[in-house]
Amino acid sequence: MKKKDEEKRQKVENVRKRKELKELNKTLIHKKVKRIKPNSSNRQNREAKENYDAEKERIKCSLCEDDLYSDTEEDSEKNIGCDYCPRWYHLRCTEFAACTYDEVATRDFTCDVCK
Repeated sequence: MKKKDEEKRQKVENVRKRKELKELNKTLIHKKVKRIKPNSSNRQNREAKENYDAEKERIKCSLCEDDLYSDTEEDSEKNIGCDYCPRWYHLRCTEFAACTYDEVATRDFTCDVCK
């Protein structure tokens, strides 16, 4: 009988501990979500990133000479490179203008210069 009572007490204690941990986690999550006021170091980091982006060499479309962006969501703005030379193009500047990026991604592409 003592053994059963001890097991029951242990189970109750474990449940209590889990509840305490759950409450503690909720408290920590709420603290993490609090909005952080911008300080000078955040501003400095942002400015340093902007300066780095401005100094970074821009790759340009070999046809229209606009900047190419690799992280764009729009298919016509996505890039495709020639398989035979280092030239890069917007999809809109190639014969693939009417295609989606997913359709073109697996196709071979040869630019007009290399044809």
